[in-house]
Amino acid sequence: MDAGVSHESLCWAAAFHEAGHAVVALASGKWEVHFVILHVRSSRTDFSVAGYTETMFASEGTLEEMLAAYGSPEMLRERAVQLLAGPAAEWIARRDPASVEDMERGGEGDDKRAVKLAYQAVGADGCLAYFHSCNDDAHRLVRAHWWACCAVAEHLLNHPNEQMPGTLVAQFMSERPAGTTGGTEGDA
Repeated sequence: MDAGVSHESLCWAAAFHEAGHAVVALASGKWEVHFVILHVRSSRTDFSVAGYTETMFASEGTLEEMLAAYGSPEMLRERAVQLLAGPAAEWIARRDPASVEDMERGGEGDDKRAVKLAYQAVGADGCLAYFHSCNDDAHRLVRAHWWACCAVAEHLLNHPNEQMPGTLVAQFMSERPAGTTGGTEGDA
């Protein structure tokens, strides 16, 4: 861990990261969120933060139909967008250029998996453009549901190491505060 990064900053970033995954998963209508958790481990000599969002593809039909749908071009894109929503929420929340390097390390695994999905969807020639398009969609969806991302992140920070049920994420999404338009302050 970088000596210049506080434990609070790492927890905060991880909470927004997981909030992005959960909120965008529900917003797509293609995923069910079982739970979200922020794992915080602290001892005198060690500190670690990790998060996890457990989702399930919401599909009806036979197993074969579900597997076919899961690997469809539409779902490859949905899966990539949902993966990229974590780093997108973290990036939108931070807005501090000094912390961007630290944030990118947290989303590296999501980026790599999204690139693999992009390659699977369109092949090598269109992979980069497809990835950037999915990333743009992730940022757009996070901004459109920013109030919910903030509520989920706050809940995770206030309840570390406790599973937040997907039903609570859905409740936060349905409770859009009066006067919000979805975006973050200062976004054009």
